[in-house]
Amino acid sequence: MSQTFRLDDLMQMAREEGRIVAEEAAQRLGVTVQTIRRDL
Repeated sequence: MSQTFRLDDLMQMAREEGRIVAEEAAQRLGVTVQTIRRDL
């Protein structure tokens, strides 16, 4: 999954849930926690 698509998904999660938990986002998107943190 490219960074552009991950960022779209992360923004959607933030809108829906009001926050982003790196561990949960990584699991949902199938990437590492470090990747999520780098994207944020």
